[in-house]
Amino acid sequence: MATNNTSYRSPLIVTNPEIFSEKERIYIELREHEGRVYSDEEVKLLPNIPFNHPLAFEWKVRKKSSEKLVNYLSTKKLPLTILEIGCGNGWLSHSLAKIANSEVTGLDINLTELEQAARVFSGHSNLQFIYADIFDTWFDGKKFDMIVMAAAIQYFPEPKKLINRLLSMLTKNGEIHIIDSPLYKSEKESEEANKRSAEYFLKQGSSSMSQYYFHHTPSFLKSYKFSLIKPSLLEKISRSKLFPWVIIYKSAQ
Repeated sequence: MATNNTSYRSPLIVTNPEIFSEKERIYIELREHEGRVYSDEEVKLLPNIPFNHPLAFEWKVRKKSSEKLVNYLSTKKLPLTILEIGCGNGWLSHSLAKIANSEVTGLDINLTELEQAARVFSGHSNLQFIYADIFDTWFDGKKFDMIVMAAAIQYFPEPKKLINRLLSMLTKNGEIHIIDSPLYKSEKESEEANKRSAEYFLKQGSSSMSQYYFHHTPSFLKSYKFSLIKPSLLEKISRSKLFPWVIIYKSAQ
């Protein structure tokens, strides 16, 4: 059951405009170098993107995974409060806000993209964005029915600490959804992936990004009630490692 969060809903809330400036600078520089900073018109259309765009196939896969998530949440046919962590430019939060009777909050520590998200999607009264850290006391006492992380858990060094925090923020029958993030079969594989990422960031001229990017195994899930949904054929073909859809439950199914 959705809780009433309308008392703090506004297009964009900035808890502290200074605290994440260095990390944001490094991240934005990398995104620009990768060609992942989009115009307002492009963001408005995401996950749809021209077929000749350099990242077109990646967006085709993300469109598929996001549609599966939205369809799943829509079947609940209940008012839902939804928090998306690491929402970036807000395209997925916007898709989630199309679910009937939903209230969606997009959270990030990237003010540049959040300002774009608030600007592009300002016409949606059930959608807001917040510049803050999920561990901020600002969130103490806030409750959500669904918490979504899409391509985001790799920015957290301690997934169990994160999941425990999120479980405390869920309503009684709430769920955490993790999509579009790689999970490796063993610690050895995750360590090798971390080395590859470090080499990639160095090549991109953003070596400092390594301190903010972490690959994980599914071992942290053992402490929770969870489901793993198998990837689609498209995801299997396009991705060399496992990108599972993970659902973690507040209570027993």
